[in-house]
Amino acid sequence: MITIATSAAERMTLLAYMASKIGITPHQLVGALPFDIAAVHRQGKPIGAVLYQNKRRHSVEMAWAGEPGWLTPGDVRRMFYYPFNQLNVLTVMGTIREDNIASRALAEDLGGELIGIVPHTYGEGQNGALYCMTRDRCRWLRPNADVTLTAAG
Repeated sequence: MITIATSAAERMTLLAYMASKIGITPHQLVGALPFDIAAVHRQGKPIGAVLYQNKRRHSVEMAWAGEPGWLTPGDVRRMFYYPFNQLNVLTVMGTIREDNIASRALAEDLGGELIGIVPHTYGEGQNGALYCMTRDRCRWLRPNADVTLTAAG
């Protein structure tokens, strides 16, 4: 089950969880940008989080972090339903550390397209891989589509 955090306390708890998984502070993760954050729950316990930030008219940035095997195909459908159908954006994008092979594999498995490498995104010599998905190419929104999830998160 994936749910958008509504209370300030839940939002900050999830943000702290996600920042700790990535190895940064919550402020380093979102700065002063407005954000929405969702929790992926198993047996009432959060095991992952999805962050939506820097929403513009037609796009939003998305990031995620969780325990191994934290995403099911149903969770992924809901993860993409929120930005494309509730925020009504056309494009979802995110930057992943260039050397984070597991997250990059997950992004590609989910259907993200590598747009390019952004120099120094995470500090001197620490590049980011920019991924993008558009609503029209998101297989997770199509009914009866093959949405097998194979990569580990």
